[in-house]
Amino acid sequence: MDIFTAQLITAFLIGGVLVSSLSLLAEKAPSKTAGLILSLPSTSVVSFFFIGLVTSKGQIYEAALGAFPALGASLIFAVVYIYVANLFKQKNLSLTVSLIGGFVVWFFLAILIVSFEPLNLPYSLGIYTFLAVVSHYFLFIRTKDKTDGLVANVPLDANSLIVRSAFAGAVVATVVLMSKVAGPFWGGVFSVFPAAYASNLIAFHNKLGADSLFRFSKVLPIGSPSFVLYASAAAFTFPLIGLIWGTIVSYIVSAMFVYIVWKISFQNR
Repeated sequence: MDIFTAQLITAFLIGGVLVSSLSLLAEKAPSKTAGLILSLPSTSVVSFFFIGLVTSKGQIYEAALGAFPALGASLIFAVVYIYVANLFKQKNLSLTVSLIGGFVVWFFLAILIVSFEPLNLPYSLGIYTFLAVVSHYFLFIRTKDKTDGLVANVPLDANSLIVRSAFAGAVVATVVLMSKVAGPFWGGVFSVFPAAYASNLIAFHNKLGADSLFRFSKVLPIGSPSFVLYASAAAFTFPLIGLIWGTIVSYIVSAMFVYIVWKISFQNR
């Protein structure tokens, strides 16, 4: 087995184990704590580590340029999924159409992002900010009455956990492959493929119905900037202190932001 194949397999396994661990932790935790856990970066953390491993730690900045606008596209994925899900009463049809619709929109936006490849950080963050504002309008301002209440816990069965883990592992492996074949910018774009959003939306949709999805969307505004902070920190720490310590420091920065915002948001309720 060559080194790159071993890296692909390792990325798949670590990505799957991390997502399954966080999912189980969120399931066992109280509602407030579960929301905090869901807001933390997951597959993207593993993805950035392996992007640095298969390319070079100095190219994480380029990966971040692709990741930020693609993250905005992932928020739009959530908007499309939630709105389409509420158009259909039949659950299986609703699940299928909303998932396909969300992925089609994400891939369309991803192609546009690659076509207009951002050349600097302000431009890349500007695209993300615009898409984040659009998603905020549709998920909060336009539907304020539907987002009241806590995010409910959704019990995980063994099949759901296996599918979620395999999905996340496949995404991380794809990121590694794209980084090697097409470069770190492409890897950055796929590092924020909405695998975690999709798996959580499907779980809430299946167990609690389409109406519950608007309440789930409350964690998105926290989870989204937490990755921006993580990726920004990684772009500067990876070249300076290496992949392992860079990952640890960047994750601490992201986790502190999530904790502070989550603490403030609940104190104001």
